[in-house]
Amino acid sequence: MDNVLEFLIEINNEYKTRYLSYEQDISRIKEHITETENKISEIKDSIDESYVVMSSSQTANEVENTELQSLTNLLEEYKDNFHKLSDNLENCAHKVDKTEQIIKEYNENKDSALSDRHLKDKLELVLKLMKPDPERAKHELTTIIKNICK
Repeated sequence: MDNVLEFLIEINNEYKTRYLSYEQDISRIKEHITETENKISEIKDSIDESYVVMSSSQTANEVENTELQSLTNLLEEYKDNFHKLSDNLENCAHKVDKTEQIIKEYNENKDSALSDRHLKDKLELVLKLMKPDPERAKHELTTIIKNICK
């Protein structure tokens, strides 16, 4: 069963890597949001000034309004992506915690961890698949963990 433990650790490490990647993506999106909000603010200030002066052409105002709308749409897209990544980050953190808990329980009491017949059968299937089809074995084990994490 040490191979199962190795797979559990590998999957846990993949979740940790994903978690770090989500954190980096969120950090970049936060920067994009700030930059876009600053650009929107600059354009709004420019539009306000041009309306007061009214010496600029109507076309310039239309261009600024179009750019403002485009940036506003981009900002909304960034915010949507931020929320999705935040959800993914939270989900990944849950999976990291859960796989670490499974690894801990597995290490503490390997025999009773396998007392659940269904789980034991699934893990035996994973073991049988390891040599001929390691990718499928990994997929099966990942599915087991996802079901446990629910």
